[in-house]
Order: sequence, then C-alpha cells, then structure tokens
Amino acid sequence: MKIKTALKSGLKTVNMNICGTPLQAEIASTPEEKRSGLMFRQELPPNQGMLFTYNKPQQVSFWMANTAIPLDVGFFTADGKLQEVRSMKPFDLTSVVSKQNNIQYALEVNRGWFEHHCGHLGN
Repeated sequence: MKIKTALKSGLKTVNMNICGTPLQAEIASTPEEKRSGLMFRQELPPNQGMLFTYNKPQQVSFWMANTAIPLDVGFFTADGKLQEVRSMKPFDLTSVVSKQNNIQYALEVNRGWFEHHCGHLGN
C-alpha cells in the first residue's frame, strides 16, 4: 500500500483495490480529519473516496453536516472484509451507525459505487 499526500486537501492518500476496482482514498485518521470528512466539497471524482481509520474495532457513526455529495459508506473489519454499506443523504444530520461493533475502517464513496463494483450489500 503506497501512501502519498493529496495536493488539494493536504491529507495523505492510499491506492486501494475494492471488489477488484482500483480506488484512491484520502485518509482521515485524526479526530479533526474525521470531523471534517468530505464537508464543503462540491464533488468527488469517480473511483475516489475517503478512508476513515480507527485504532481498534468498534461501532462507528457518520452524518452529513455540510456535505453536499450523496455518499455511500462501507464498513470494513480489521482484515479488510466489507461488512455493510449504508447510503447517506446530502446535508442530513441523522446519524448513520454501523450495525456491527467490529468495524476498523469506513470508506465513503459516491452513492452507488459499492453496488456497481461489489454487487448489492443490504443497508
């Protein structure tokens, strides 16, 4: 896994392969980076996303404050297995919570990306 720094956001990025599709993700690992997420952005290019990392497996939650892009969030275990995908609406302050408490990574991508590349994973 090669990590580099994104020019626009200043966040580090990682090249990933999710369900056989290459994807570049910005990494949100600090509390501030996680709070900011994809706020105030008007678009997210295809096959790009934001990877949220956690120090230990846990139940995680997301919301869409100041986020204009319709997104899906995929919840992954420590071994990289995709457990569930949840859709999120722009500017919605309702918490989207993982159903499981063993989540170590969450990946936000454009809505429909997981269904298109990974098949249907129920919400």
